[in-house]
Amino acid sequence: MSEKQTLILASSSPRRLALLQNIAIYPTQIISPNIDEQPLLKETPTQLALRLAEKKAMLVASSQTNAFILAADTVVGTKNKIFDKAETRELVEKYLHFFSGKRIVIYTAISVIKVQKCIIEKIATKLVVSKVKFKRFSHEEIQHYLDSNNGIGAAGGFAIQGLGETLVEWLSGSYSGIVGLPLCETANLLKGLGYHGYSQSPR
Repeated sequence: MSEKQTLILASSSPRRLALLQNIAIYPTQIISPNIDEQPLLKETPTQLALRLAEKKAMLVASSQTNAFILAADTVVGTKNKIFDKAETRELVEKYLHFFSGKRIVIYTAISVIKVQKCIIEKIATKLVVSKVKFKRFSHEEIQHYLDSNNGIGAAGGFAIQGLGETLVEWLSGSYSGIVGLPLCETANLLKGLGYHGYSQSPR
C-alpha cells in the first residue's frame, strides 16, 4: 500500500472544503494563510486572483516538508473593476443595487504546489473565468437576500448557492468556480502534480 499523501487546503473558506469533500478529496490539514488581499495599483481582476492564489499557496508551502498545498482566490469584477469582499450589510446592498440587471465576471484562480524534502518541486496554476447575468431585483428580493446574510464575507457580496441562485438569469463557465473552487480544474491540477489521494478519508 502506498504511503498516504498529505494535502493541505490553504483556505479558511468552508465552501471550498465542502466542494472538495463532494469529490471525495479530504485535506489532511487546513491552514488559513494571513495575507494582504488588497489589489495593487492598476491590477486587473485576472492578475489579482492569480497573485493571491499563488501567494496563499507559497506562504503555506514555505513551512512544509512533504505535502501538496492547494489554494484558491475568487475575484468578482466587471472589465477592470474589482468588487471587494462585502463585510457589512450596507456594502452587500450597494453591490446588489449595482448588479441588478447586469452581467458580472467571476475570476477564480487555483494554485497547487508540491513540496518534497522541504523543496518546492512543482507549481501549477489555473484561472477559470465564469459569467453571471442577474435579473432585475425587486426591493423585496434585495431585502430577502440581505436578511439571509449570505453575502457577508463573499467577494462582491454575492454567494450563488442557495438563495443567491434565485437572482441569476443565466451563467456560463464553472458553477463550482463561482462558489469558490472549480472542481474539474482542481482535480486535474492535483492529478498532474502526482496527487492520488482521492477517498483518503480523514477518519
